[in-house]
This record gives sequence, C-alpha cells and structure tokens, in this order.
Amino acid sequence: AQFTRSETAAGDTAFSLRLTLPAGASGVEFAQLTPPRPDWSLLRTLLAQLGPQVTTAAKGLWQEMQVSQPIDLRAAGDPWQSIAADLERQAAGFEASATQTTGGSSATMEASQRARLQAANYRYAAQEWRDLARDSQVVIGLSTPGALTDAARAWLVTVASPPQMLDVRVETLSAARVLAAAAVALGGLLALAAALWRLL
Repeated sequence: AQFTRSETAAGDTAFSLRLTLPAGASGVEFAQLTPPRPDWSLLRTLLAQLGPQVTTAAKGLWQEMQVSQPIDLRAAGDPWQSIAADLERQAAGFEASATQTTGGSSATMEASQRARLQAANYRYAAQEWRDLARDSQVVIGLSTPGALTDAARAWLVTVASPPQMLDVRVETLSAARVLAAAAVALGGLLALAAALWRLL
C-alpha cells in the first residue's frame, strides 16, 4: 500500500492511497485497522467493500477476462450529515439562548454575546462537515491482471453516488489454446506427411 498527501492549486488537500489487491483478496482487514471515528468513515467504508472478483470465460481461441467490484459509499456520508445536523441544532439552541438574554445588565449582554459566538462557531463546524460530505470523492481504478492486452478503467465515486457495479473486461487470445491448436495442426501435418511418404 502507498499513501501520499498533496495540496491542489485551489488549496484543497488530496490524499492518495494505492492498494493493489490480488484476485480473491479483500480490504476488510485494512478496514478493521482504521480508527472508529467519523473522519475515517470514507476510508473504512471503501476498504470494507474492496474485493474485486475476476472471472474468465473461454470462447474458442479467445479468452474473456472480467474484473468487477460493487461499490456503495453512501454509508460514509451518513455520519457526516448526522454530525452537521446535530451541530446545527446546537447552534440554534445557542442562538435562542442569545435572544432570550438580550438587554439588561452587562453580564446578560456578555452571556448573549458568548451564546452568539458559540452559535457561529457551531454553524461553521456544521458547514465544514457538510462540505466534507459534498466534496469528498474517490477515484477507483480496475485493471485486468496478466492479460496480453492491458485493460484499465477508472471511476469517480462520491458519498452521494448510487450503488454501482464497476467492471472492466478484455478479450485476448488464449496463449495455451493457441499453442494447443498449433501442436494439433503440426501433428496433423506430420501425420499427413507420413501417410504421403508411405504412398510413395
């Protein structure tokens, strides 16, 4: 696994995780190693679902290979939206408290000002969680392993994307079948040559 962090021109932070999984392996073990905190939910959800399936089918001398991976990241955004809604409710409570304590003594004015400041801070934090849910995206790439003709494809998936099946397929000549056909053809030619030799 390779992990890198970079800054975009817009000032956003981009994280890149390159994980190569062999056929039949899954990312569940990696998912269990992530902290059970909401800020790790996207990575945890992604890793828990990783487990590409590789299927092959023979068609004469050709072999079709398909790599497929179901993906649904909506569960990663649910905790973020829940936290944002909770922070928004608390901000509304602070704002209501601020309007009730307006006027009167300097202590009440100070309490009102403090409540307004807390409401603004909570609203800012709620917006940060909503932005995270809106702006988070994952690029998932699949490629066919060991195929003579390399096939690869990438998808951009967000926490709002509907569940989907990612798949990439390629058709190549089966080296084993081509060799077997060549051996049979060569054997047939030798048998024909031997039969013709006997006729002479």
